[in-house]
Amino acid sequence: MSRTIFAWDFHGPHAEGTARHFLEHLHDFCRKLALEGCEAGLESLGPGHHAVWCRTPPAAVAEVQRLRPRRSRPDVPDPPVPDPSAPDPSAPDPK
Repeated sequence: MSRTIFAWDFHGPHAEGTARHFLEHLHDFCRKLALEGCEAGLESLGPGHHAVWCRTPPAAVAEVQRLRPRRSRPDVPDPPVPDPSAPDPSAPDPK
C-alpha cells in the first residue's frame, strides 16, 4: 500500500509550540473523520523550524489535503535489514 507523507512547517521562536498545538488539532481531525491508518508526529530541520508530518494511506489523502499541507512526498519503506547469518551474495563461490 503506497502512503504519502504530508508536512506543515512552522518557523520562528514559537515554532515548536505552534507545531505541537497544530498536531493536537490534526489528531482531533483524524479522529472526528475516522481516518484509519494515519500516523502523525513532529520533526525539526534545525533551529527555529518545527514541522508536523502525517503519514497517510491512499483512502485518507483527499481529507488530509483539505488541511493544505505545505509539502508532500511518497513514503519510501526502509530497506530490509540483511540477515547476518545468510551467506554474502557478493562473496566468491567456495567450490
